[in-house]
Amino acid sequence: SEPGGPHPTASDLSSALEEAIETGHRVDKLKRSIFYGSRFESSTDEGRELPIYVGDDAGESAHPSPDMLHSAMGVFTEAAEFLEAIVLSMFKGEPFDQTNAVEELGDLEWYMAVMRQRLNVSQEKVQRINIAKLRARYPDKFEKADALDRDLDRERSILESNSD
Repeated sequence: SEPGGPHPTASDLSSALEEAIETGHRVDKLKRSIFYGSRFESSTDEGRELPIYVGDDAGESAHPSPDMLHSAMGVFTEAAEFLEAIVLSMFKGEPFDQTNAVEELGDLEWYMAVMRQRLNVSQEKVQRINIAKLRARYPDKFEKADALDRDLDRERSILESNSD
């Protein structure tokens, strides 16, 4: 066995992916209720309210705006739907629905574009910053050891220096 212990089984992977998909469906129901007014059935009897720190839409707050929460929830739910298309094919034997996968990618792109607009950053700049981080992590080529043993402080410094 390689360092780090035994590998997960196909059953472990399938269970975790199914949980992620179910969580995606639940978040989608919440998103639809919060932002679109659909009915939501709570699964808890607890009436405890959590504090929510909400920023303004002008982007001058220390906290995200409702628009950013909507976009983040959208990215999560669309990623879960994309994952579901893969799981249905790989673990359930259904033919891969490429048309649906492309549609989910389009939805992901939409939510990402809304988030970039809210953060006032271009797609090109996000890609440039990410490439700089990855070049620092993998100076020659991708190595598993570098993926597992990351210098997060150095990466943060690179991200901050490229965010201007």
